[in-house]
Amino acid sequence: MNKHFEDYKPQTFNQIVFEEHDIQQQLLGYASGSKRKNILLWGKPGGGKSLIADIIASSSRRENAIFSSDRATVINGDSWNKKSIDMILGAYNTGSSYVVIDEVDELKDNQKELTAFIDRYGRVGKLILTTNAAPASLLQRLVDRCDVIEIKLPTSQSNFPQVRKMFNENGCKHYTDEAIKTLIATTNGSWRQIETMFEDEIYYNAR
Repeated sequence: MNKHFEDYKPQTFNQIVFEEHDIQQQLLGYASGSKRKNILLWGKPGGGKSLIADIIASSSRRENAIFSSDRATVINGDSWNKKSIDMILGAYNTGSSYVVIDEVDELKDNQKELTAFIDRYGRVGKLILTTNAAPASLLQRLVDRCDVIEIKLPTSQSNFPQVRKMFNENGCKHYTDEAIKTLIATTNGSWRQIETMFEDEIYYNAR
């Protein structure tokens, strides 16, 4: 039986290829609990911002754990409403140190409300915000309350070992290394594009 792409998504920072070692160490500090700050992850789509946020938020449920199977509480900026604050406070009350807000640039007018929330409840818990937009496009007072980290797309071939494993375990061993590297080169290192490529190739071979 073919596995789904979700089965291959990294679950620890050791499984993610970072272009800068310092960034990896900084993120490990958040996940281990040695650092507790609001975090703003920004960069081009497909770089793994949401994945990284999920690992940090999930691991923060257990002290000194790199990853926990507990899902993080995630709120999408494009669906923000008054119940979102209640969801965040509810997550804090059940032991979450971090709550993720994806696509915070979609909050638009509610960025002021979010900033006020951080000022009021910052001692209770922290937020991880993700955005494809440059920080300069967000409310400056919101940015000032966060550690700002740019997540860059990895070089395309750095994902080769993981993709090779995907193909081997899903009936595609006949693909040569060169053929897989050619496919990966079309993704520009984007996990989102790798997912599309993987699903397309597995579907084609399953017919």
